[in-house]
Amino acid sequence: MNIQRLRVHDFRNIRSCDLAPQAGINILCGDNGQGKTNLVEAIYLLANLSSFRAFANRKLIRHGASAARIHGVVCVGETEKELGVQLLPESKTVKVNGKSVARGVDFFGELAVTLFSPETVKMVRGAPELRRRFLDTALSRVDRGYLLALKEYRRVVEQRNRLLRMVRDGRVSPTALQPWTVQLAEKGGHILHRRCRYLSELTPAAVEIFQQLHHKESSLRMVYRAALPRSLMAGTSVDALDTGALTARLADGLRQSERMEIQAGGTRLGPHLDDLLLEVSDRPARDFASQGEGRLLALSLALGEARLFERLKGHRPVLLLDDVGSELDPRHQRLLCEQLPRFGQVFLTTTEQPMCDKIPVCRALFDVKEGEIALVMGKQK
Repeated sequence: MNIQRLRVHDFRNIRSCDLAPQAGINILCGDNGQGKTNLVEAIYLLANLSSFRAFANRKLIRHGASAARIHGVVCVGETEKELGVQLLPESKTVKVNGKSVARGVDFFGELAVTLFSPETVKMVRGAPELRRRFLDTALSRVDRGYLLALKEYRRVVEQRNRLLRMVRDGRVSPTALQPWTVQLAEKGGHILHRRCRYLSELTPAAVEIFQQLHHKESSLRMVYRAALPRSLMAGTSVDALDTGALTARLADGLRQSERMEIQAGGTRLGPHLDDLLLEVSDRPARDFASQGEGRLLALSLALGEARLFERLKGHRPVLLLDDVGSELDPRHQRLLCEQLPRFGQVFLTTTEQPMCDKIPVCRALFDVKEGEIALVMGKQK
């Protein structure tokens, strides 16, 4: 998968740019605050219809402009598609080949990107929600059906939480919960099973990359922790169970915790509360990983996700690496740069010319200054 043409207008500090990225490594070089991350963010938004930094459209539209527009020509094999997103302060319009797309879920996957940024590093030490979001986003890229299932699961949780509060307040009978509890267990069991299966496939790729980028003595381990009572697991790990068994255990847990959930006014069990445990050399990365290790761990997850996407889908996603070289010593920068030619189309931002010199095969170099993006090296189609 490659972006053959990218046009961005009135997005953040980018007034207008029209780029023809190369199929290999594209480097965006410039000082901090000039717009490198803004261009990466525009590509990410074209793929996901949301930003990895801000959620309100008005924050993404250039000051003084009424709308922002992002347009890309994307090629997968012999198939070429034109994707377009227009952001208004309170809405967005999305088009594929000039035709409007009503639902975001129908657009998701037209452009697949894998992201590393300072925001993704927060996943290592941050709240479980960040690690769940990583898993859900990565899994949705390879399985649009999972995205639909996840949206439906969240709808059921929201409705059940509303009923729990109504039961607590004496407005409805506890029996009204039963059909929603059954739905939550069924849909939650499916989500659990898909997450565990995806993690089992992601782990070998991420571990291999982590060892290549770090050193052989350090080990990486990833474990899925489900929000289920230990008494229900009976020494069995969640990844060893099929969908039916996970559904049954979740249903049992919900029945056991119903009184507590009514008092709390919220669902206390299920995949919306699960976590992904990351361990480096048998110690929790959240508590013990150094800043450099945390950065390498997040990078290994992103690169591992890209490799797994290629294996499952038959083509490579676009790889976005924002500020990837900062806080990496020269040795780790070199090890990373040696890996990059294996990942198809790459957009990499840096403030350092020495970082550019370490990359074996740079197809295009762009200079970014005050929102203006100029080709320095490469071919403009």
